[in-house]
Amino acid sequence: MTDGAPRPEPGASLGDDDRGVSVTLGYTLTLSITAVLVAGLLTAGGGLIEGQQRTVAADGLSVSGQQLAAGFEDADRLAATTDTGTVRVNVWLPDSVAGGRYTLTIRNESNQANQPALTTIVAKAENMEVTRNVSLRTENPVANRTLRGGPVTIRYNDSDGDGTRELVVVERRSIAPNQPEPAAFGHEEIVYVDAPTGELRSVTPGGEVTRYGVTAAAIGPKQVDLDDDGLREVPYVTAANELRIVDAEGETETLATDAAASPGNDTSLIAVGEWNNVTSVFYLNNADTVGGNPSIYRVSTDTAPQQVTVDGSGIDAMAIAGIGDMNEDNDTDLVYIAGGTEQARYLDDGTETNLTTVGTDPGYGVGDPREFNDGERDGMPFVDASGDVRIYRGTASSTIATGAAKTSVAGIDWVDGGSLEVVYVDAADGTIKYVQIGGDSTVISGNITVDEDKGVA
Repeated sequence: MTDGAPRPEPGASLGDDDRGVSVTLGYTLTLSITAVLVAGLLTAGGGLIEGQQRTVAADGLSVSGQQLAAGFEDADRLAATTDTGTVRVNVWLPDSVAGGRYTLTIRNESNQANQPALTTIVAKAENMEVTRNVSLRTENPVANRTLRGGPVTIRYNDSDGDGTRELVVVERRSIAPNQPEPAAFGHEEIVYVDAPTGELRSVTPGGEVTRYGVTAAAIGPKQVDLDDDGLREVPYVTAANELRIVDAEGETETLATDAAASPGNDTSLIAVGEWNNVTSVFYLNNADTVGGNPSIYRVSTDTAPQQVTVDGSGIDAMAIAGIGDMNEDNDTDLVYIAGGTEQARYLDDGTETNLTTVGTDPGYGVGDPREFNDGERDGMPFVDASGDVRIYRGTASSTIATGAAKTSVAGIDWVDGGSLEVVYVDAADGTIKYVQIGGDSTVISGNITVDEDKGVA
């Protein structure tokens, strides 16, 4: 007889054993409580960090606003010492506050007569809802502006052409040390008029936009330092028919009056370049007509307006395309749209020669002649009557894009590939596009929409 297995004691089964429950439950509760505490700490810490960021941003905005106000006060004191001289005050503001970009809005406030001008500077962080206001009074009025934080220059000039000089602040573009000087007449930027605001602007291939704080009825290319101040100027025609130049610091100068912005109801184009051994701005003069159309004039910062003539007679035109060697005789030719027509011509040694017809409405579909590929003869970019982008060389042209607005175009090495692309305005939506010869059209980034009447230069 064998003994059977002992019977388990009551409550000895694993299912009935609850001796470890308290340990497990305690561990679970500890983890849960710890998680709640950590979450609370993280939330509180995040709120604390955000609060600290807002405090830092507010302090930085206050400092930038006060520094800019001090710059205005310095410029105002200097302006009191001159009626026609140049005033330039550089203010080195930081590019960012609390790790983010910010904007500065300069706003004129209503003011009582015979009282100093009242101005408010609104500094606003772009990545958080933090603003700081700084107010100041100056003897001279301050121009309204909105610009991004960073180094700025304050000038004393008539930026809006109303005959009154103002204190004007503009973004100051820094130049890297030992940066080589670009070619004298090469395009570095594309000039345009912003459609939503009507403001004259330019954009680099790197996407940097310069705002000039003026409006323009006709534009020209940013190619030449016309007043020898180290900055290239943009020529433009105002609504009052003044031919003016403006640089990135907001310095303006009137070169001529009675300039034609829209001959034949289509917007004209201004040219800059060296022709007959003299660098000038070429424009159309409304006050000196030939056959009922404006005549071509040239002017510079140190020479008075002078009519361009052939055998003593003026030349009527609708737009000035630019300067280029169109017949490969090793000297430059003046290219323009003949008066009352859509015919592109060039003037060389007193002889006018036809090139091709261009599309019109809302502008004149022509651009500055360029050497688009190394070793090739100069070509004139243009838009034909069908909206095709073409380049005219020698006696023929070739299509490189379609769907362009019939307005001015420009050539620039946009993709840094050693050859030039044609930049034009898309007829469908007013965006700027560039096209490589033999390639596809690409929209220039940056949400830029241009005024089709003015085109690009």
